[in-house]
Amino acid sequence: MHVAWQSGGVGGGSGTSTGARLEILWARVDAFFARVQERHGAQMDCSAGCADCCHVELLVTGVEAQAVRRAAAGLEVVLRDRLRRRARGRTRGRCAALEDDGRCAVYAGRPLACRIHGLPVRTTGRRGLPVVDACERNFRVRGPQSVEPSAVLDQAEVTTALAEAEAEDAAAAGRLAGELWALRDVLAE
Repeated sequence: MHVAWQSGGVGGGSGTSTGARLEILWARVDAFFARVQERHGAQMDCSAGCADCCHVELLVTGVEAQAVRRAAAGLEVVLRDRLRRRARGRTRGRCAALEDDGRCAVYAGRPLACRIHGLPVRTTGRRGLPVVDACERNFRVRGPQSVEPSAVLDQAEVTTALAEAEAEDAAAAGRLAGELWALRDVLAE
């Protein structure tokens, strides 16, 4: 599957090495998540071992696929082989990186979608109006709409930054930007 993306001005700046822009984006998102969790931790059930958001089969960009490959390559041989076997298996409807204890086998290299899950996220609704949503396990009492704007992640901004990282990485690798990879296939390599 190919998607045409345009590069704008959000992200890690020009002249960064391949993958560096993604790592800058990850660091910003991870720091944002930590700030939101610090302020609203009592309203958030996100924690190690909670795998409610991992019962999906993700598609990732090429730059994310490379990061997942690096994370998998850094695993001990036994763990890497188990991950590869699981990814090649027929289990569907569940992330191939999900371990039996509910933890992610490639946590350090997890895709952006995994990093933002649980946060209050502003998207555009069906009528073109902004909508704030979050994991159903979080912000149950008053809803994610009650969270102050500075604790809401803007999906368009994050998507633009990821698209820029993807475009830069694709240009450096001589591949088409916007190609999406099944995470399961990346882990099965």
